[in-house]
Amino acid sequence: IDKINSIIFNRPVPYQVLLDKVNLILFQQIWRVLDRNGLAFEQFTSILDFGCGAGRFSHYFLKYAPAARVSGCEVVPRLVNKCRKLLPKGEFFHSKAAPPLDVPDHSFDLIYSYSVFTHLTESNHIAWLKEFARVLKPGGAMLLTTHSYECLRRVALFSPESLEKYQLGC
Repeated sequence: IDKINSIIFNRPVPYQVLLDKVNLILFQQIWRVLDRNGLAFEQFTSILDFGCGAGRFSHYFLKYAPAARVSGCEVVPRLVNKCRKLLPKGEFFHSKAAPPLDVPDHSFDLIYSYSVFTHLTESNHIAWLKEFARVLKPGGAMLLTTHSYECLRRVALFSPESLEKYQLGC
């Protein structure tokens, strides 16, 4: 991290400041993808941040879609509690590793997930996609990211046991 700081900023930068900058850049990419598809955050009334972690993107959803109901689900209870404490305007809940979510049909007009599917098996992908179809409003949008083939190549090189653990193939 210190080497990255010196290259990018020519001075030491606290880790959290660096992380906030990276998260903002990633959020701007989300914004651009939606924009390229004729969508805007202001139009969404209910957003699900699937696998929200500590709220790194929920924070931006709350800020840039202030009229929307922003929900986040996460399998790690400690992170759900952290989100509830840091982002009291959001609705955060614990979810299991496999569907279903404890929400009614057609609950969200935007479902977003950052790299969660990278860590799931193919059968779990299919199960979650079916669940998202249930909870997404008609005409809603879903934006899911995964790591690239290059990431799989690096995993095979540096952490080959993960290929079998997550049933990944190169």
